[in-house]
Amino acid sequence: MSDIVRLHTECDRWWDIDADGSPVEVGPAQTVRLTDRCWKEVRRAWVSHHRM
Repeated sequence: MSDIVRLHTECDRWWDIDADGSPVEVGPAQTVRLTDRCWKEVRRAWVSHHRM
């Protein structure tokens, strides 16, 4: 059974675009790397998790 994880990034500057990364399928005991960026500072970042 796999799960779906996704990185969400909220940028600090009003002109910097917030982003939702692509969903990634993760299997049992598997490691994935989720990346994204802001031009300047990151206000907050979190990972969402959904079971398939």
